[in-house]
Amino acid sequence: MISALDTSVILDVLVANNPFCDSSIQAIRKARSEGKLIVGECVVAEIFPTLENEEAITELMLDWQIHFVPLSLEGAMLASKHFSSYLDYFEDLELVDPSSD
Repeated sequence: MISALDTSVILDVLVANNPFCDSSIQAIRKARSEGKLIVGECVVAEIFPTLENEEAITELMLDWQIHFVPLSLEGAMLASKHFSSYLDYFEDLELVDPSSD
């Protein structure tokens, strides 16, 4: 089975003190155990401001075994930079390490 991850599920895990963190981790693990995890440009663009750089996106996708289904990764990164400027007013977000569970 192929499961497309939504931005909100990923952010549930990445944003500190999120009440949906545990259930989202369980859902991601279950979907990964049943097949392939994928994301598209919009998801990459929307999680980029939380992770702050291209290396962090790449590391997250490798660690979580998420496959990018392209238009193109470069286009998604460009979109993410624009989305980042949209989210500038969320200065108080606190990040958590998704690998520490």
